[in-house]
Amino acid sequence: MQDDVKAQISHYLHQANEAQTTSDYATAAAAARQAIALAQSAGLRELEARGAYEWSRALLLMGQLPEAYAQFEHTLALARTAGSRHTEADALRGLGLTSNYQNLHAEAERHLLQALALYREIGDRQGEGRTYNSLGENYHVQSDWEQATTYCEQAVSICREVGDVQGEHWSLSNLGEICRIRGDYLSARRYYEQSLTVERGLGDRRSIGISLGNLGMVAHSLGDHQTAWDYAQQVLPLAETIGDRRLLAFVLDVSGHALAGLGRWDEATLAYQRSLAIKNEIGELNRAMEPLAGLARVALAQGNPARALEYVEEILAHLAFNGALDGADEPFRVHLTCYQVLQANADPRASDVLARAGELLQAQAARIPDPAMRRAFLEDVPYHREIMALFQERQAATHE
Repeated sequence: MQDDVKAQISHYLHQANEAQTTSDYATAAAAARQAIALAQSAGLRELEARGAYEWSRALLLMGQLPEAYAQFEHTLALARTAGSRHTEADALRGLGLTSNYQNLHAEAERHLLQALALYREIGDRQGEGRTYNSLGENYHVQSDWEQATTYCEQAVSICREVGDVQGEHWSLSNLGEICRIRGDYLSARRYYEQSLTVERGLGDRRSIGISLGNLGMVAHSLGDHQTAWDYAQQVLPLAETIGDRRLLAFVLDVSGHALAGLGRWDEATLAYQRSLAIKNEIGELNRAMEPLAGLARVALAQGNPARALEYVEEILAHLAFNGALDGADEPFRVHLTCYQVLQANADPRASDVLARAGELLQAQAARIPDPAMRRAFLEDVPYHREIMALFQERQAATHE
């Protein structure tokens, strides 16, 4: 009788895992809850822990970060009680991922290093490779790109060694993101296209959406706003369908950037407003500064500097409280927008905002040991180049 129950639970766990692969998170969550209920009624603690883990993953992928964190903690407790080392390691990695998305980077690293040690102890090379990728992602959002690259390259190597195609594409995508942030757009596009090929083979709709959105960001950075818009249009209905709010907010930003670049101001405003609402809802407060900056740029372009200043005041209040914009896709564009809006309003704070942006940008550049990469970071990213030109002009003026 218990064998039949175990078979049923295994069926639901497999269904949850498959549904997550195809980005059907509602089905994944429902199947996981079915597995949990059956395991609880049969007193099968190890399988209950596995069901709790699958539910946690579904919550994370739906962008429900506080709920996901709480469920991963519950999973961890269940796994330790049941003596399930594999599920314990998976739960620790899940806690690390969720902490990273909430900008709790020290906590994320602590969980991920614990997961890494446990995967090594039990000989799980796939888990080890995926954790290296998660560590790389955590360092990436803190702008430590050398360490991020090292971890992601380790992840690619291990994933290829063990045939973990999905883990490989996540790592390739992160390497592409590191290149994009540094201004190496051609390498970024190459990594994103490699990742997209793998994702299409897997049928992983969420990851396909992320790669298409990333390719849209590259096109936008290169000034090809129509291509950026075309990529965004492919992702928007997909993100809506699978219910991934983090992906939806990201691609709404891409849409806003592209529409603003095309001079379609009203549509850009709507895209930024939707993104802002979602990011505030799911607690991505640093990332929420990007659509706010977008709204400020649109208002300024439409000849309404007073309205633009209202948005910038919100950003400045956030910066005063939080100090940094960890996790933002284009943090220095936010700083540049603040300066431009303050300058347009003849606000005396403009000079200090520019000085702060220049200092932060130089500090980040100083962390890049390779001179060519450092120069590309400062000169090839349009917003970085503009900040440095303004910053140097200000410095020259103060020394006359």
